Amino acid sequence: MSLAPLDPLSAPPPPIDFSAVRRPLGAARGLPNAVYTDPAYHRLEMAQVLHGGWACLGSAGEVPAPGDLKPIDFGGVPLVLLRDGEGGIRVFHNVCRHRGARLVREAACRRPGLVCPYHAWSYALDGRLLKTPHVGGPGRHEAEGLDRAANGLLPVRSGLWADFVFVDLGGTAPPLEAHLAPLARRWARYDLAGLERVAGMTLTVQANWKLATENFLESYHLPIVHPALNGYSPLDEHYYFEAWPAVGAGVTGYAPPPAARPLPRLAGLDEPAAAVGEYPVVFPNLWLGVQGDHFFGVVVHPEGPTASRETLHLYAAAGAAVDPELAPTIAETLARWRQVFEEDIGPVEAMQAGRASPAFDGGLLTRFHDPASHRFMQAIAERMA
Repeated sequence: MSLAPLDPLSAPPPPIDFSAVRRPLGAARGLPNAVYTDPAYHRLEMAQVLHGGWACLGSAGEVPAPGDLKPIDFGGVPLVLLRDGEGGIRVFHNVCRHRGARLVREAACRRPGLVCPYHAWSYALDGRLLKTPHVGGPGRHEAEGLDRAANGLLPVRSGLWADFVFVDLGGTAPPLEAHLAPLARRWARYDLAGLERVAGMTLTVQANWKLATENFLESYHLPIVHPALNGYSPLDEHYYFEAWPAVGAGVTGYAPPPAARPLPRLAGLDEPAAAVGEYPVVFPNLWLGVQGDHFFGVVVHPEGPTASRETLHLYAAAGAAVDPELAPTIAETLARWRQVFEEDIGPVEAMQAGRASPAFDGGLLTRFHDPASHRFMQAIAERMA
């Protein structure tokens, strides 16, 4: 009797040599092709990178009211983000404790709780198991040995920073406040707590999430890929910085076309500070942008080794979202960023296509343009080691 061939999805990941990316910038080369293409490697990377410490799940603004729910596939793990009855943010594994059915299939608003679509077990917004209909037989809603208190939803360790929800699936990472302290100190002049989510958008890219992130981290492509952006955020005014786990680029002269009714300046910024823009990645999957009058975050969700989803959340001063005179300015600001991120799709997907070439060896990393991308790649190598 002959055995069926092994399912390639269950095959072990290929051996990866990270030595070239560990070299100093100038001698280093990029990550090997397999880390952008191999399904088995991707599953291991999700476990060790996305699930191996703090990573961003989404924006609290996606669930603005008590009872709002949003299911999120987080690197292959089904989670649900919700706001409980007291207004607190909670994250649970999106599975019923009875037979593991997915509880929440689509986003919903102002729900009193969660009900399993399989056997109608129901849970409170704080995760408590409330009802187990007919579990002991028709009309019998209790069963011997069933301890409801011990069978509530499985919580995920989570934390909130600048309205972004971070999760630590392993539960052993340092406190989120300590983890993000270097970036918080660098951005102490920005009153991010005084901002509100005013708009958002989602794009799908047929490329590995790391290629999209590496593209975000470098400014070299601005004059070619983003001529309009380069006109008001010029390449020759860019710099790179690190406040780990954040690394990225900044610009000293961000000056987009003036709006008829400008957005309010972030509190406490003088003229020179308001002209600065900074764009770090908070490792592994949150891209940030802060300017004098608005702030954004892009949460990147890997959807397999060769696809990713980018969700942008735009923030402005409190009250801007309900000011009808500012609605055109918010729409213009979102449209500018949509143009930028849509312009990136073609080049990023071209890099993904190039990773099929056995002749490509990771590529060059230049001293001037690639310090942030190099630091990101090295962090991937550190986690995967």
